Amino acid sequence: MNTNQNITDAEWNIMRIIWSNNKTTSTQIINKLSGKTNWSPTTVKTLLTRLVQKGVISFNKNGRAREYYSLVTELDCVKKEMNNVIMRLYGGIVNHKSNNFVFYGDNDTEYIKLLSKELESNYVRILTALNYDLPEEIMVYTHESKQHLHSALGVSNGPNWLRAGWAWGILHIAPFECFDDIKAERAAIHIFSQIVINKINPHVPYWIMQGAAAYLAQWLNSDRLKKVITENYSSITRTPFKDIKINYETFKDKGGYEFAYTVMEYIITNYSYTHLTEYIKEPDNYKDNFKCTKEEFKARWLKYLNKEYLEEKSNGN
Repeated sequence: MNTNQNITDAEWNIMRIIWSNNKTTSTQIINKLSGKTNWSPTTVKTLLTRLVQKGVISFNKNGRAREYYSLVTELDCVKKEMNNVIMRLYGGIVNHKSNNFVFYGDNDTEYIKLLSKELESNYVRILTALNYDLPEEIMVYTHESKQHLHSALGVSNGPNWLRAGWAWGILHIAPFECFDDIKAERAAIHIFSQIVINKINPHVPYWIMQGAAAYLAQWLNSDRLKKVITENYSSITRTPFKDIKINYETFKDKGGYEFAYTVMEYIITNYSYTHLTEYIKEPDNYKDNFKCTKEEFKARWLKYLNKEYLEEKSNGN
């Protein structure tokens, strides 16, 4: 398919019929459109010729008739149309392109190089860890301000700490100067990991996505983990494996990132990355993945948590 040529609204009507059949003739298409459009047979044949020229369809001759068939899937065309809309919304100027990422938005050259280098150097590691193949490039949009980022993410009054996120598979990130407590490149890797995790399971619980992404990005240091876990231990450990249906601010304030991180760390340390990926795919299937019940898994994780982060609590829990 010629990526520089889009399918028009009229041509979509033709394509839907062709996608519904392995092969179809112009006469069959004309009959199916009868009553739906007032197109003449000449109009239909003209549209078919244009689609052939665009490399979207082809045909075989069967006697005097041409049997048309598609060269692209409907999903391919839908993705292309969505990408065109995204390009119009976010601007079509490419600031930088690496092997697996394309950068748009604010053209801060040094910042983009930093993000590109770190994302590329972690790309294979993350996909290998999650056993996932990502065929398409990831679009990265560097915003000129934190406010613009918040608007793009649909949270115009977002908290000050919200400096990166994703929407429609696009990695959005605030300017370099917005990052003081964590590195911007670590935040970018966190969001990239989320994008991959979402592709593995679009319905994965929020806390599992955040925990796995935080572990893969490694932006939480030991001192922060110990401090937050100590302060929030009593409240968070009562329901750590519940899909948290609260807003992201509450999740952060209650130590959600830190506790979710330790669950993923426990899985990888005592099992493997394969078990983590299976957990992402089937978060309620403890029996097959960990050979135990949910309650037993929680008890083992708490024991690990106490040993690694709260040694003084190990005798009381």
